[in-house]
Order: sequence, then C-alpha cells, then structure tokens
Amino acid sequence: MQPHDPKQIVQLVKKHTHYEFSDSRILLEALTHPSGSGLNNQKLEFLGDSILNFGAALLIYQLRPDLNEGEMSKLRTLLINTETLASWATDIELPLYTSDHQPASERSLADALEALLAAIYLDSARQDSEGFSLIVSLLQRRFGSLVENATVALWEASDAKTTLQERAAKLNLGSPVYHLISKTGPDHAPTFLVQVVLSEWRSEGRGNTLKKAEAVAARLLLEEMKSIGP
Repeated sequence: MQPHDPKQIVQLVKKHTHYEFSDSRILLEALTHPSGSGLNNQKLEFLGDSILNFGAALLIYQLRPDLNEGEMSKLRTLLINTETLASWATDIELPLYTSDHQPASERSLADALEALLAAIYLDSARQDSEGFSLIVSLLQRRFGSLVENATVALWEASDAKTTLQERAAKLNLGSPVYHLISKTGPDHAPTFLVQVVLSEWRSEGRGNTLKKAEAVAARLLLEEMKSIGP
C-alpha cells in the first residue's frame, strides 16, 4: 500500500514530532515496509538504530549521573526495546506502508520508528540544522520523565529473564532452563506456553510470542523466589 497524500503524512508527523520534513520522499521511504519491492526503510532503520542507541545513552548520561555503567545499560535497553519503540510508533499514529495489507508487527513498527529518526536526522541536515540535537530533544520529550524517575525495580521488571539469570548466579543455583510446552491457536495469532526450571523451582507463562511467554514465566518464578531473600 502506498500513501495517497504525502503532504498529509508530513503534517501527521509534524503534529507528533514538531518536525516538518522539507523532503517528503525520505519520510515515505522511512515508512515503507521491506515487504514491497523497490525503495524501503531497511537502510534508514540501520542508521536510525545507531542514532537511537547513542541518543538514549546520552540522555541517560545527562539525566542520571547517579547510575553506574551497568545500570545505565539496563535502562537504555528498557528505552530502546522493540515493545517500547512499537508503542511510541503507535502513539504517534505512525503509518507503515506494506505490500500485503497485513497489520504491522511490533518489530516492523519499531523498525519504522528507528527509520523515522534517521530520516529526521538526514532531512534536518539538508536544511542546515543540527539533526542529532533534534533527535535528543524527541527522546527527552518521550523518555525524560521515565529516565529521571527510573529505579532498579523498573528495569528488573522489564527484563525478567536477565534478572532471573542474575539472581540464579548470585544464589549459585545454575542457569534457568526454558521449555516450550505448547503452541496453540492460528499461525497469525498463536499462544505459547513455556515452563522455566531453576533448581527446585518451576513456573509457567503464556504469551503471544515465545519471548513474551518466557518473560512471564521468569517474572512469576522471581515472585515465587522472594521467600529466599534478595
């Protein structure tokens, strides 16, 4: 599917980002899924991924001098994971143009968001503006409050698998092992049931992706393990 009115797309992006593109072609490139032939957003997504990583790192460095390197890294992961970026893309009504008319996946929306940031960076440079400052200002508006108020509990909850792995190592319990119990439902809307085993503990989790089911299982197991202390 191709956009009917590029000017309308420019105005939609301006509404949510306060940035107006001078070249609508690079914006439409950023919003074109690789499923179509010809120009698509893969190269812009590649660039946007690096810009986003640096911008998020700089924002955390500026706002949270109290955090150590490991904590900064975990907080950055929280800001730039697929679910977070897809949610941002959805909130700003970011359209994604595909060839098969299928609903965009979280991964595709996250890629489009990264491609959009790269397009803003490049388009602003053509207008003799400092593109990276614009990206950091967008990140500040989106994540500033979260970064300023983030606690260890926030990223522990957001990455339960890593937290469980670290907890297991601290208690000398070995590594958690995940087993796929079942996959049910149609291919376009599956449900995964996963069991995680750690020493004598076991827990199960469900999700619409294997990764999400594992995260639920890990989070539930962490709850069960609270009885043995921090």
